[in-house]
Amino acid sequence: MNTPDESEIRKHMESVTNELNENIKRIGMQPVFADSISIATRIKGNKKGEMQGFLEIIFMDSTKNQPLGRFILDNFTAGDLDRVLQDSLKKLNEILKKKKIPQQPQTKEQQQSSYR
Repeated sequence: MNTPDESEIRKHMESVTNELNENIKRIGMQPVFADSISIATRIKGNKKGEMQGFLEIIFMDSTKNQPLGRFILDNFTAGDLDRVLQDSLKKLNEILKKKKIPQQPQTKEQQQSSYR
């Protein structure tokens, strides 16, 4: 079996990201600001003694004291989330230390957007 090279992986990830962005636009999903979270651990077992672990994550708006979303993640997905968050926070902190916003080429969509 051939192992994909880095450029193939990058192309695949770009394709997945583009498809995800298209689906977000299609259903009209709006960003929601959460400033608080609650996490609970759930363990389930069956009669054979096999166990599964889950994390329940609830994102909240503490100003309105309202839950915004509730997500149940298996331990594998929670591990992936941990890795992605750690990588993203590391990159974000590196950018913030520079105290200068990096210049990125604007896409056609970004050029047409307006903010209030």
